[in-house]
Amino acid sequence: MSALRISIELPVHGVTFAQVRELARACEAAGLDGVWVPDHLVSLRPDGETPLECTTLLAALAATTTLRIGPLVLALPLRAHALLALQMRTLAALAPGRLVLGVGLGGFTYRRAARALGVTARDDAERAATLADDVARLRASVQEDAAQPVPVWLGGRSRAVLDAAARVADGWNCPFVAELEARSRELDRACAAAGRDPATLTRSVYCLAALAESDAEARRRADAARTMTRLFGDLERAHVFGTPPRALARLRELRALGVSEVVLHIAGDHASKLDAVALLARDVLPALRAG
Repeated sequence: MSALRISIELPVHGVTFAQVRELARACEAAGLDGVWVPDHLVSLRPDGETPLECTTLLAALAATTTLRIGPLVLALPLRAHALLALQMRTLAALAPGRLVLGVGLGGFTYRRAARALGVTARDDAERAATLADDVARLRASVQEDAAQPVPVWLGGRSRAVLDAAARVADGWNCPFVAELEARSRELDRACAAAGRDPATLTRSVYCLAALAESDAEARRRADAARTMTRLFGDLERAHVFGTPPRALARLRELRALGVSEVVLHIAGDHASKLDAVALLARDVLPALRAG
């Protein structure tokens, strides 16, 4: 069984850049495999705080850490192709061999973000119909003068995303862990239809995580992620929860389902996130990497 990568989704809401940088550097010191930045062009809540912008933050991280970095995932229909390709080529130059380009159809804030940016929103079918071609065109543009390959991942759960991933992507991210097995089987069928070996497509999953020395403290931290659990499901039952042994067991279950990377959204305040990274480094990663 292949090694399982563990990476972190960095926060962009209600945080300073100094906090994000501190968390990224803690991940680097802990030996984690990478950090990902969400492309939230508007707040998750209509009345929420303005988020940090994805590509700007990635550029800063490229210059201040040696970690593998990437967007998870860029809202492709909201980005002008030529500008996005230039931004990604620049990132590839800032972080040679360390950039993974994650893209998607726009997520649940797509229409609100389109209004905020003054972009004409396209319906689901129109965005889906052009996805594979859009990704292929972006890949070619980014790879034009890159010193090393830039893997392209597609994130999402729709049939259009799975079909496009099978045709043109290097990897796929499942945003809902409860759907991992079913969507992975659909992806296998899409690969077969495209004449592709499913084993050549990297699979990752997005998980909430509440980690602590005790389950009681983990529940307290999970309570801080109520907005996320409403979107992504019960944290304790479906995601990565609890003490290090319990978290380790869940990560091994995910690896057994064919996942190569787990991207963790760590619940809790800044101090809780730093503590969770320290727990991963001390009590989870060594056992996970030892098999």
